[in-house]
Amino acid sequence: MIARTDIIVPAPLAPALALDASVRTIVRHWPDAVIVDGEDKQVFHRHRDVPFRKLTDIMVFKDRHSLNDWREHGPTSSNINSMINLVWLDNQLTIVVDDASDPAIQGIIEGIKSILRQPIFNIAA
Repeated sequence: MIARTDIIVPAPLAPALALDASVRTIVRHWPDAVIVDGEDKQVFHRHRDVPFRKLTDIMVFKDRHSLNDWREHGPTSSNINSMINLVWLDNQLTIVVDDASDPAIQGIIEGIKSILRQPIFNIAA
């Protein structure tokens, strides 16, 4: 069984802004990332194709191989921290990862927290 960690980030802004900024942060760390609608599983290969205004649940896979591995095997020890799930609910973003102590994942989480604290984003939705 793979442990999961939920990191809750208060973000009093429009969901589309929070999700867009968060995905941009992840893609800076994972340039080959594949973005998936967490509800209908539609795959987006480019950030600009993601309809953020319509989504509240997004999975970002490190790359195409990671997506295929997750689809075939689900979460396993071989694909730990190869997917980050972003869930928007009630003015907060939940970042779901496998191992939040991993330095690479910590960098992504801190990057998301940092961008969401920027004054331009802190305008009530």
